[in-house]
Amino acid sequence: MVFSLKVLCVNIIKRCKKVQVKKGGDKMEVTERHSGKAVASMVLGIIGLIAWFIPLFGMPITIVGLVLGIKGKNSSKKGMAIAGIVMCIIGLVATLINGSIGAYLGATGQL
Repeated sequence: MVFSLKVLCVNIIKRCKKVQVKKGGDKMEVTERHSGKAVASMVLGIIGLIAWFIPLFGMPITIVGLVLGIKGKNSSKKGMAIAGIVMCIIGLVATLINGSIGAYLGATGQL
């Protein structure tokens, strides 16, 4: 699961790179706008909203999505990055609550 998640994120980031050329006097500077991190954050946020049922999968997915969203806030797709951050936070909170309830029920023998 983790390997396929890594491959998914790398492919999204590679496809969404845009190269911009800025001219400053005699120099030409090439900068890359990484909007792939914002897209990957949103995709992982959506997956995290579904994966919170199983905390073992939900926790890493939402944490990776949150990190990519924070790094992608400076890209051209800032709104998508913020949406990914919000969805990842909601998924992370739901995962933590689900894991806590499961741990409590398992420790008390009610599971």
